Amino acid sequence: MMQLKLQSFSEADVSFLKEYGQVMVYVAKTMDVVRGESRAYLMCLLPTLAITLKKLREMKNRGLQYCEPLVDAMLEGIERRFGPLFKDLDCQLAAAFHPMFHLTWLEQHDASQVSNVKKAMGSAVETAMREMSDDASSVRSTGEVEDDEADFFEGMTHSQKHANSHKSTTSKAQALVMAWLEDIWKKDDKLMDMAFRKEPVLMCVFAKYNTAVPSSASVERLLSMGKDVIRSKRATLSDANFERLMFLKGNRHLQHAENMEDVKDKE
Repeated sequence: MMQLKLQSFSEADVSFLKEYGQVMVYVAKTMDVVRGESRAYLMCLLPTLAITLKKLREMKNRGLQYCEPLVDAMLEGIERRFGPLFKDLDCQLAAAFHPMFHLTWLEQHDASQVSNVKKAMGSAVETAMREMSDDASSVRSTGEVEDDEADFFEGMTHSQKHANSHKSTTSKAQALVMAWLEDIWKKDDKLMDMAFRKEPVLMCVFAKYNTAVPSSASVERLLSMGKDVIRSKRATLSDANFERLMFLKGNRHLQHAENMEDVKDKE
C-alpha cells in the first residue's frame, strides 16, 4: 500500500476487522449449515439458530469495542424472523427426534418448553405405534376366518381389550421417549438403524417431521442421473424399468453404508 501510495490500515482498522471476523464467523457457519445438502432436514434449523444466538450473546457479554451495534442488529433480526419458529411444535419435534440434538439445545435455549415438547414426543410416538399396529392388524386379518363364538362375545370383551391396549401403548411410548432422550449419539452411527436404536417407530417419526422438499441442486442432480441412465441403456425403457434404475442408482451409497455396518457387526 505504501508503494501504491495508498493510505495504510491503522491499528484501529485492523482491530475492527479482527473483531468483525470474530462476530461474523458464527453467522457464516450458520448459513453454511442451513443451506447445505448433507443436513437438509428441518431438525437443523432451531438448534443451529439457538447456538448462533448463544454465541452472539456470549460475545456481547464479553465486551465488544466496535461491533456491539452489529451484534444487536443480528440478534434482533434473528428473533424477528425466526422467533415464532422456536415455539412451533413441528420444528421442535423435528430436532427432538434427531439423534444428534434430542432436547439438549432446547434445555439451553428455553428450558420452560422442555416438558411440553416431551409430552408431544410421547403423543407422536404413540400415534405412530398405533398406526403401525393397525396396519399390521389389517394385514393379519386379511383372509382369516372369524370364530363365531369369539365374534358372539366381541361386544362384551372389546372395550376392555381396547382400554388395556391403549394404556399399554401409552406406557410403551413414554418409556421409549425417555430411553431415546437418555441415548448418546455416536457420530459413526450416522443416520442408520443404530442411531435410532433400531426402532422402526423412531425412524418413522423422524421421517415424518424431517422429510423436506429437495433443493434445486438435488433436483438437477436427479435429472442428470436420469440422462445418464438413458444413455447407458441405449434402448427404449418402460416407465417402470426407468424408475427402478433411477432408484437403484440414486441409492447406491446406502448399500455401501449397509455393507460397512455389516462388517462392523461381524467384527
